Amino acid sequence: MSSATGRADLETVAETRGSRIRQRRLANGLSVNQLHKESGVSREAIAAAEDDEASDLTYSKLEKWLDNFDQETGSETPPADTAPRVVTFTVSGNFGVDVVVSGPVDNIDELRQTVEKLMRGMGEK
Repeated sequence: MSSATGRADLETVAETRGSRIRQRRLANGLSVNQLHKESGVSREAIAAAEDDEASDLTYSKLEKWLDNFDQETGSETPPADTAPRVVTFTVSGNFGVDVVVSGPVDNIDELRQTVEKLMRGMGEK
């Protein structure tokens, strides 16, 4: 969407196995190093998995370890189908300044409508 004062773009990042592993690790308060020490999976393999560049075996090991960790700690990481989608929001202004915000969103349609309304309001001023 464009206006006299700027442009806003919304991009939904598809949830991948790697993003789900990262989300679960962070939700459990684990660093990559802690996950490495506890799971036995190398830091490099964890980083590759979170970047969607790992083998199926690495994904399976991490998912199994995280499942066991959730059971042992009583942690309830939300299932993939109920977890919020990650959205990147970019606003480009007249002075060559871009603002980028990325985070989870439960209702992408509601966010899109709100952003469009705000951008229309900015264009009218």
